Amino acid sequence: MRKINAFTLTEVIIAIGILVTLVALLYPALTSAKEKGIEASCASRLRQIRVALMLYGEDYPGYKRVSPTVDVPWQPMWLCQVLLPYLGNDKMALHCPAAPPCAVKYWESTYEWSALGLNTNGDPRYLKWQEELDRRYEDANHPYPLVKCVNHDEVFYYPSERHLAQEFNPPFVIRLYEAGNVKAGRMQMGRGFLFAQACAH
Repeated sequence: MRKINAFTLTEVIIAIGILVTLVALLYPALTSAKEKGIEASCASRLRQIRVALMLYGEDYPGYKRVSPTVDVPWQPMWLCQVLLPYLGNDKMALHCPAAPPCAVKYWESTYEWSALGLNTNGDPRYLKWQEELDRRYEDANHPYPLVKCVNHDEVFYYPSERHLAQEFNPPFVIRLYEAGNVKAGRMQMGRGFLFAQACAH
């Protein structure tokens, strides 16, 4: 009579336990690698945006600046679609790699651009907002970013829990500065709640 090789229930349970342990051990490393990949991709896109801003400025000499102390053209900072020809007409170049599809669908760009649009409705608060931006740009000790990507953990904190998210888990931000350098890290700041609004629809 031929002997049938079969796993016992105990062996199956042990095998499953080993697999679960391996996954638990590897998951943090895989997650970290994914986050590093997103960060590198985002930093690359922000540097491309910096080059696009400079090329735009060369094509439109005499441009209005974002701020008196910031030699960056104002128009593409609030109407970023005009940069597309300088970005190979790649629409995804205007989106943070961490942006969820729902946000990409609703907006021309999921980066946050540090510039005000036209004050078409004569809102008296506009001048105060511009003064605040100018003040931030002038502060040499705390240089203000031109463009930033708030990695979108904000999506999971909309709307009533945002204060808890800010207190216990400051958002991870990737920032592009006037000089062209890119920095990343967690910091207290106004969170990108509009991403959550778009994804709540």
